Amino acid sequence: MDNEAKENGVTTKVKEFSKKIKQIKHIEVIIAIILCVVGVLIYSSLATPKAKTKVTIATNEENMSKELAYALSQIAGVGKTEVLISYHGGKQLKIANKTEKHSDITGEAGAQNEKVVETITPIIINEGGQSKPIILEEIMPKIEGVIVVAQGADDVNVKVNIIIAVATVLNVDNNKIKVFNMK
Repeated sequence: MDNEAKENGVTTKVKEFSKKIKQIKHIEVIIAIILCVVGVLIYSSLATPKAKTKVTIATNEENMSKELAYALSQIAGVGKTEVLISYHGGKQLKIANKTEKHSDITGEAGAQNEKVVETITPIIINEGGQSKPIILEEIMPKIEGVIVVAQGADDVNVKVNIIIAVATVLNVDNNKIKVFNMK
């Protein structure tokens, strides 16, 4: 009898709760929103990338060589690798400028001369307590040639794969790439 009383008490409470929920306006919409949020949270926690890919963007010439050497060492048949990249010139920066024009008109009514003065000044921002110009674009220097010294480069297929990889990554012609076997 004690169990029946507990079950009846629980059923009564469930019925009361159900009546209260039914009295709430637009309960179907609220429940649908809650279910959508829960679904998105579950999906985002379960959806993981199938393969982890290392994406890097080299910011200077030294990093470019290191990143390329690492990538080349991952090719089948290639062991330890060193890369030397020869550049023409240095990195160029395009800076945001503001231009101001002033004109002065001199002379008399019939013979007036207009002098236009154009002033170009860089736009400076304060970042972390330091004044810096706004950089619109960084232009990397032109690559003149690439030397790759790698273990396994005595194999012709490995050498060809290294040349293809370097040409692809650096967007240089094959004739600018020289590959040597490491001792």
